[in-house]
Amino acid sequence: HGDLGADFQVGMSARATPLLVGLAILAIGATPVASAQRIVPSTRPELGMGVDTLPSPAWGARWKEPVPEIYRRWAEFLASSAPRYTPPGGTASPYWSAAEQRIWTTFSLALNFVGSYATPMVVDIRPATPGNVGEYVIKTMFMSPEPRALTQPQALVRVYALRENGQWVFANALPRDTRNWQRTTVGPFDYIYDHDYHFDQRRALRAAAFADSLATAFAVPKLSHVAYYLTESPDEMNRIIGLDWYPSSTDGGGFSSGPNRLLVSGNPNIGEEYRHEIVHVVLGPIGLGGVHSLLWEGVATWLGGTLGLSAAESKREYATYLRSHSDITLDSILNQSYDMGFRPAGATLCQMAFEHGGVAAVKALLRSGRTDADLKTGLERVLGRNWPAIKADWRRKALSSS
Repeated sequence: HGDLGADFQVGMSARATPLLVGLAILAIGATPVASAQRIVPSTRPELGMGVDTLPSPAWGARWKEPVPEIYRRWAEFLASSAPRYTPPGGTASPYWSAAEQRIWTTFSLALNFVGSYATPMVVDIRPATPGNVGEYVIKTMFMSPEPRALTQPQALVRVYALRENGQWVFANALPRDTRNWQRTTVGPFDYIYDHDYHFDQRRALRAAAFADSLATAFAVPKLSHVAYYLTESPDEMNRIIGLDWYPSSTDGGGFSSGPNRLLVSGNPNIGEEYRHEIVHVVLGPIGLGGVHSLLWEGVATWLGGTLGLSAAESKREYATYLRSHSDITLDSILNQSYDMGFRPAGATLCQMAFEHGGVAAVKALLRSGRTDADLKTGLERVLGRNWPAIKADWRRKALSSS
């Protein structure tokens, strides 16, 4: 979720809009898209006790009649190698709503937040609305595959089943949970929010200016018609995606998907101006070939801050953290010592590249590849130094106030 801690504000003031001025400031005061995982279960999903695949007409429960067929179709989708990404002009998935595939390239939104080898258990299948057998809701608990005394849940996912061309297909919670929400367009962002949400026009205007100047500075196409959902909390954000339970931070968060032209904020303190996620969407074309997660999250933190902190605030907190953790190095971070989620670590690398060669150097670094070996080679090429020197320079820069 980006900043949700599940995925994804600038070395300038939150009120500043000209990016080129901000980039100059970054050289003084700056302080991951991590690719979405796919469900690849080795077996068909287990059945929870609430799902009856041999329904009885007893109790007048005629709504149960399609349940076995829906379960088999959902199980087939989860257990198959069916793609969950439909590129423009590509072949649509037979398992998912054709209408949603026209809107979203990566169409199974909630499933993008579940680990690669999670074990699914279908816990409920019933009409989405009592008495309406044209649309069913499916709830699936995904469990950690590691052998433990107590299996750990990863997420409770909610999707919908409806008939299309004579067969059951699946659809997301998002358009259903937000169908009556208000909409306001400001610049490239189509904001969508509940009637109780207090929309901040000033933040929206700053966000539009920021996105425009960022695209200009990095020479990428300017955004247009990005669906930007505003919620009051991480729990509400999860719910509208279709995550009825998901571990999340308590201080807000958000996520974005460039290919889907989608951004969701779960932090009302920055809501309309979630710069970290805006960076991900604007720079999406640069990341199409695959970006190392340290750099992809790092560039969004360098330009847009993280977890509700501005870039400068994030840098100061990270420097304080490093002073009390002398064991933290770039090598230890790459070996899964996450040190506060490693966003500030990648931000420092992006700052180093910018100070060495400007925006062109940052873009070259982002395009160096997705593996650790690619990262090291790319840094050595862009910075003109060997890995030991880069590690030492990184720590000095991360500890400094500039």
